Amino acid sequence: MTNGYLFRKRYVEPVLFLISFALIFIISNPTQARFEHWAARELQRDESLRGFGKQLVIAGKYEKVLKKKNYLLFSVYYAQAADSYSTKKFHVVGILNRYYPVDVEQSLIKQQVQ
Repeated sequence: MTNGYLFRKRYVEPVLFLISFALIFIISNPTQARFEHWAARELQRDESLRGFGKQLVIAGKYEKVLKKKNYLLFSVYYAQAADSYSTKKFHVVGILNRYYPVDVEQSLIKQQVQ
């Protein structure tokens, strides 16, 4: 075995593996347009969105993306949904063309007193 073969086996192949692994994540990082389509469809289906890793339910109609943070390999979306009683801000992780709701904040809509 030559030194070139050992160098390739020890350093080049693992680096190529990591680069190809990262490319898969980068290519499959969902866009904001795909997220908006997904969120509207999911919340329209039964007006709720079931959480990943937690037992959370987001009820209401999808309104808008408040902020998107793109970390190259995945994205975090901060979005908003509302029903007649409250506004919910929810966080969703987009990775490998999939979406996983991870958190929800709820604020009650103040009713006007007449």
